[in-house]
Parts: sequence; C-alpha cells; structure tokens
Amino acid sequence: MKWWLVFLIATGLALAQFISWHPPHAYLAAAYPLNATHFVEYYDATTLYYIQDGIEFRGDGREAQAALTYISQICRYVSVEPLNITPIEGGVLVRSNIYCSHDGRVWLWLKWLPLRLAAYVGLVNLVNATGNFTTPVGNFSEMAPEGWYLHLSTKTVVKVPPGNTSLYVEYDRLVRTLDEIKAELGRALANSTALGNLLQQLSDKVKTLSDEKTKLEELLKQREQLITALNAKIQAQNNEIEDLKKRLSDILSKKDALLKRMEELNRTHALQVSQLQSQLAQLQSQLSAKEEGNGTGWLIPMLLIALGGVIGAVVYVRRRQSE
Repeated sequence: MKWWLVFLIATGLALAQFISWHPPHAYLAAAYPLNATHFVEYYDATTLYYIQDGIEFRGDGREAQAALTYISQICRYVSVEPLNITPIEGGVLVRSNIYCSHDGRVWLWLKWLPLRLAAYVGLVNLVNATGNFTTPVGNFSEMAPEGWYLHLSTKTVVKVPPGNTSLYVEYDRLVRTLDEIKAELGRALANSTALGNLLQQLSDKVKTLSDEKTKLEELLKQREQLITALNAKIQAQNNEIEDLKKRLSDILSKKDALLKRMEELNRTHALQVSQLQSQLAQLQSQLSAKEEGNGTGWLIPMLLIALGGVIGAVVYVRRRQSE
C-alpha cells in the first residue's frame, strides 16, 4: 500500500468521529479482483463473479491496469452485499455492493471509485452530515458520501443517510465536556477551601450532563436494538440466497442428466428410422417384381401410407419422452 494512502488514513483517523465501514449484514468473501470491474470467487463447483452496482468503467487499457493495481492494493479484505444473482455461462453473476479494506480499519465502498479514479463513472451522493468523516477517498467535514460509517466512540455502525449523526456528535461533545469537568473537579478538590462554591456549581452541572448522557445512551440502545432486528432479517435473506445457490446447482446437474438422456433417445430413434427405411426399400423392390406379374401396383402406395404412420408414431413417442 502506497505511503501517501497510509498517511491519509492515519491522519484522518486521528481527527475522525466516523470512519467508512461496511454494512453489518454484508459477509466476507474469498474474492479477489479479476479486472477493473469484476471480482471472482470459487464456491464449491460454482464460479461467482461479483460486480459493483451503479458504476461503469470507461477508461483505456492503461487506465484499466492502473485501476486494477489500485483495487488490488486496497482490497486485501472483501465484504459483499448481494443485490441480484444471474446465472451466466461458466458461473453466476452477482451484482452487489462491494466493500474493500487493506487492513480492516477503514473500508472503501467501490461505488465511491469515481471520487478517486476518473475512469469510473457513476452517481455518488454527498449528503449533509454533522461530524468528521474519514474514508479512503478523502476526509470530509459536515458532509460525507452516502454509505455506512462506524462511530468510533460507541463502536456503532450507522448508515448515512438516514442516520442522524448529530446525535453521536453530541454524545462525543458531552463525553469531552464531562472529561474536562472531571479534570477541573480534580483540580478544585486539591484546593477545596478556595473553590467550594465552584465545586458545587460543577457538581450540579455534572449531574445535568450525566442525565443528558443517560438519555442519549438510551437512544443509542434503541438504535442498537433496531439494527439487531434488521441484521436478523438480512441474515434470513442471506440464508435464502444460499438456498437458491444450492437449488441452482441441483438444476444444473439435472439439466446435464436430461441432455445425456435426450442424446441416447436421439441415437435410438435414428437407428429405428434407418431400419424402417431399409425395410421399405426391400418391400418396394419385392412389390415391383410382383407388380409386373400380378398387376398389384396399388399395394405400394398403401404400404407407403402405413410406413408413414409408423414413422409418425415413432416421432410422437420420441417427443413425449423428450417432454
């Protein structure tokens, strides 16, 4: 990883209240960059191709190589939020939200790549948000790219929007204020005689701020419960996706067996038709010889009609077996 990117992230972490993160319901995937747009993962006997939804790559070959180098450096860890699964030749295409991290401390949502590399085109929403935000594509204050963030003080994952980050910033302010007041109380206690009145005032203020902190913690707890419920729902959806993967594998296996069976039926029916045609030729020869002596020319058309009926029956049986 380049030194300037390490310096940018380290500087941002020192000032940040929020760092870019991945959604709690996303799962870690053993995927790696295949090119400037696709990631690949081998799952049992299925090849999964992941692509970031909402962006396009419009660069030339040189820019594609530069983009692949950048993605490979930052995507040591990959977290995926599947959006749509489409079977394709040679595997499955999974249109997703893809999150990458070099060290697991800060995550890059690949939908933000247009903010870093001009070869990528896509809509990135910058929204008003209270606080300082650190991301691999830059540091932001009082606004941030739409996405998921980790609040460092409470270790809470919040989506912006609709998350109200001002609540967390106020929590941080109260914590800093309490720390300052506690420090001031410590100094006041060392000279309690001279600062008795100030001590009482500060104690009252600490109580008021502590009550406000308790209320804020209760609000944060309620948000945690809501996030837990949402995570459970997303996990159920992930389980359903896994079940669909298994069903897809079963369908592909049954398809191969059916194709083999149809090939066997084709060979069998082809042999039957060839034998009937050979018998027809023999009958035609025999009847032609008898026709000259017995005047039975009408039998040949009748036999052709009968043989046509037999061939039609064979074709009908073949179609029914194919169905």
